[in-house]
Amino acid sequence: MKFRHIRSSQSSEATLWFLGWGFDSSIEPFIADEGNVYLLWDYASLELSLDASAFSSVTVKAWSMGVWAAEAFLAAHTEVRVSRTEAYCGTPRPADASYGIGAEAIRLTIDHWDEVNRRKFARKVAVDSSLAATLSPLLETRGLDSQRSELQSILDAQTELPQRVWDLAVVSKRDRIFPVASQRAWWSGRARSIDERDIPHWPFSISPQP
Repeated sequence: MKFRHIRSSQSSEATLWFLGWGFDSSIEPFIADEGNVYLLWDYASLELSLDASAFSSVTVKAWSMGVWAAEAFLAAHTEVRVSRTEAYCGTPRPADASYGIGAEAIRLTIDHWDEVNRRKFARKVAVDSSLAATLSPLLETRGLDSQRSELQSILDAQTELPQRVWDLAVVSKRDRIFPVASQRAWWSGRARSIDERDIPHWPFSISPQP
């Protein structure tokens, strides 16, 4: 995994944002969190050079396939002192057709990933055409090969992880990436609070933060 420390404070607490597949820290202007905030991305490997156990407490926020990455990372790093977990528009089972996108859909994305389909993906993430025009350049900061390799690694790494109960699951009712039925099916009984919102797959602000 790669990471970037986007905001600092004197606090020993931290927020770790596990981003969705294909994106990187170029989405920083859309992140509203304050304090010590770290963005994490690129799950071709879950190795992280940041020592998350050094923080007195960690709030984990995860979007899309970042939910899977966060759950896998935390299962391997039980020394991290997690105070809160929030999942947005995703589940820890992306390759499961009942609880995620489905393995076949992921394979098709890998096989057909090119510039044209990257723009189509941005439209699916955003739904709204003006937001899609904003998101497309964010996806283009990474190469096609990097994104393809990351998605293949995510697919190859699918295993039955210990099931963590998350504090909050935000279900996106206009999602065209993770079906809303899959999100509802997974989070029922696996989140202390479920918040269904009339949003697309993109859970962040529509415009950059000032």
